[in-house]
Amino acid sequence: MIVSTKGRYALRVIIDLAIHSQEGYISLKEICERSDISMKYLESIVSNLNKAGLLDSLRGKNGGYKLNRPAKEYTVGMILKASEGSLAPVACVNCEDASCNLYQDCITLPMWKKLDKVIDDYLESVTIQDLLDKNID
Repeated sequence: MIVSTKGRYALRVIIDLAIHSQEGYISLKEICERSDISMKYLESIVSNLNKAGLLDSLRGKNGGYKLNRPAKEYTVGMILKASEGSLAPVACVNCEDASCNLYQDCITLPMWKKLDKVIDDYLESVTIQDLLDKNID
């Protein structure tokens, strides 16, 4: 599994919004300046996060984006899934169809599924508040 730039930047955006949560709605321009992400790329990332229900948005002069829950309720897994889609180490973990001729008899599939569960469990256990508090073991 390789987390793309989009996933890493999505985390950066959520962390920025968490740090500035007391300021209300934050404009994309402000996020862009602080996070060093291009406006076009930032728009795409925020759109995915918004569609996933992770942000509230407000249009207009004082509009922007903000978290819609406390930082402790956002997990890294939640954010990466919203931006990346699947975090599976191999594609066949998410495909329970006949797309692979060896799927039914695959000796390695249980290992890949277990690895996928370990990754998912870990990323779902780390919250944005943990990152802010530097509380990662």
